[in-house]
Amino acid sequence: MKKTYLIFMVLALAALSATPELKAQTTCQTSQYTVTTDANFPTPDFSGNLIWRYFATPRVTNPNKISEAVMIVPRPVTPSNIVSPPALLSFCDARDTSSKINQGNCNGFPLPIPGTIVSGKSVQFEVVTPNTISEGLVSFNLVSGPGTSDVCVDPSSGTQRFSIKGPAQLGLQPIIANQCVKLDSNVSVQVTRAADYCANGVVRFFFNNTTCAGSDFADVQGVEIPGQLFAGSLDGNQRCAESFTRSKNSPVRYTYTSGGRTYTICYDDQTFQKVSCP
Repeated sequence: MKKTYLIFMVLALAALSATPELKAQTTCQTSQYTVTTDANFPTPDFSGNLIWRYFATPRVTNPNKISEAVMIVPRPVTPSNIVSPPALLSFCDARDTSSKINQGNCNGFPLPIPGTIVSGKSVQFEVVTPNTISEGLVSFNLVSGPGTSDVCVDPSSGTQRFSIKGPAQLGLQPIIANQCVKLDSNVSVQVTRAADYCANGVVRFFFNNTTCAGSDFADVQGVEIPGQLFAGSLDGNQRCAESFTRSKNSPVRYTYTSGGRTYTICYDDQTFQKVSCP
């Protein structure tokens, strides 16, 4: 049963200013495939890195089988900024002598990306970077065999090769992403992260569930109380100071802080019913 509870939100002494979300191209096309990346990507993982995910979907009935993708990552990003897959090639390097992808280009380096079939002939590709990398335009190439590759171009122009958003800039990444955080053996919270990585918007507490699933949840509504700062990190993400505490007394009080904002809820841990905080 859905429940809506009142929570307390504590704002930091200094207001957090969110950077506007970037609006880069999320689709490009080869002769046989459409490559897309969701507007919410990249998303954070629990180590604080960013996941950039792409999907290649066939545009024709019998497309060539994809053996790999090759992303051309432009300066100022360097191979050392790539967590995975391994960035073994550098500026000016070609992917290989047969495909010659990136040959003669010293303003970018080729990054081969293995693919995973996710549905039918659709293929998923994934790149992981530190959270100090932000989005710009990269070039995306699909390789189907030795010497056979197809560059993904902007469908509106048909020629622009740096045509889809990817890890192309240095600096913190403006991002909005949903994240589920396990708080306790039977409680989890679903957080919407804003451009500064701090919790923003609706925060939903789930009871008797650690994966933010099920019908027993509470949608929180915030009340602002200024004058308190918090330090620490809940999930390894150092961009936004976070912490979590659970009282030992009854009723149980959960206090989740994110970037100076505090979300507090009290309930009976036997009946899982909301109660007033003393």
